[in-house]
Amino acid sequence: MKRKYYFLGMALMLFSNSLQGQWYNNTTTVENPLMIKKTTLPISIDGNPNDVAWTALEWIPLTKSNNRSTNFSAYFKISYDDANVYVLVKVYDDTPFYTYNSEWQSDNVAIYFSMDLIYTGEDIYSEGMWHIRYLSGQSSSLQKVTGRTGNNGDTWQVGTILQNSNFKVAQMDYYPYFVEWQVPWNLLIGNSNFDHQNFKFEVEVVNCNSYYEREQLFWNSNYDDQWTSNRNMGYVRLSDVTLNPEICKQYVDSLKLSRDSISLLTNQLNQLNIEKTNLTNSLNQLQLTLNQTERERNIIADSLATLYNLLVKNQYIKILAFNEVTTTVAMKQGTVNLHLYPNPARNRMVIECSENITSYSIYTTSGTLITTSAISPANPDRYEIELPLLAPGLYNLHLQTNKGTIAVLFLRQ
Repeated sequence: MKRKYYFLGMALMLFSNSLQGQWYNNTTTVENPLMIKKTTLPISIDGNPNDVAWTALEWIPLTKSNNRSTNFSAYFKISYDDANVYVLVKVYDDTPFYTYNSEWQSDNVAIYFSMDLIYTGEDIYSEGMWHIRYLSGQSSSLQKVTGRTGNNGDTWQVGTILQNSNFKVAQMDYYPYFVEWQVPWNLLIGNSNFDHQNFKFEVEVVNCNSYYEREQLFWNSNYDDQWTSNRNMGYVRLSDVTLNPEICKQYVDSLKLSRDSISLLTNQLNQLNIEKTNLTNSLNQLQLTLNQTERERNIIADSLATLYNLLVKNQYIKILAFNEVTTTVAMKQGTVNLHLYPNPARNRMVIECSENITSYSIYTTSGTLITTSAISPANPDRYEIELPLLAPGLYNLHLQTNKGTIAVLFLRQ
């Protein structure tokens, strides 16, 4: 018996037995979801329903809108593992693979997912909401995957599915014919608010007997409205995800231990940071000491080099130590009594000498002349020298007396 096709084809939902109990129209709710089992067995996506993983599950019937085609009925199975969701649909169709120009007017099997349980409104597909349809038309151009997803907005495109190498669908062409699906979790979830245990799901099978007639089989709705929203999709719960109270307590205890461990590690890290700061300060102080030692070593080396040069040149010069000194300098023309201070010096030096000093010169230890000047005593036998701007270091002070030149090493602080 045929009837004219209209866009919102009616479907009647009858109750049937599932793996977990009785199903009723629009009663598969959050409180009474379809529980699906996790498989540990491999499933080959080839349209063959004889995989051990499938044979371990019972067929769940889909009910049709009317009885106009006695040879049209459908069933499905659903399972999952850590990577994918698997759906197997069995269709008894007395006119399979009927071909029309429009893809929605050809025989097809569709599955629906809404990973977010929130109702988003009519004709709105949010992130993680999918309508994936496999066409079974005789024309090769119609044997393809189409559909709709929130990833692409309000369109009939599922390009992201076809680009995913882990998405698979296959059909076995017998009576009944089978359509087998493998849909990756990461593809379905996207950026949705999936709680990793509950989602909404639907199965649809379409049979087109003539141009304006078709039948639709829905699981949880009396109307052809699953493609417009997730309102009437059924609820599914992953059975092996549920944690019993004892396991939850173990998790809570583990979290507490982790929190305490993190607190202890934080305190230890703070203490290590304090010790690191102290060690850094000690290393910096040691570096300063080493730098000072290096400077003193350089001064000594320069002094020895200067002394060597003076001795080699056989000059009659007295080398004084780096402190306030009163000494007698033995020279060819006689002895000279000399008192020089302070040494090291800053801005000025005082010289007391038994001989008249006529001039003085300041040299670097390498022999470069810095300054030279005549000098007169401020008081009898007492001279004062204002030092020029000198970098801290060792310098030669040459004093010209009546009995010769006296060279004094002094340190500029």
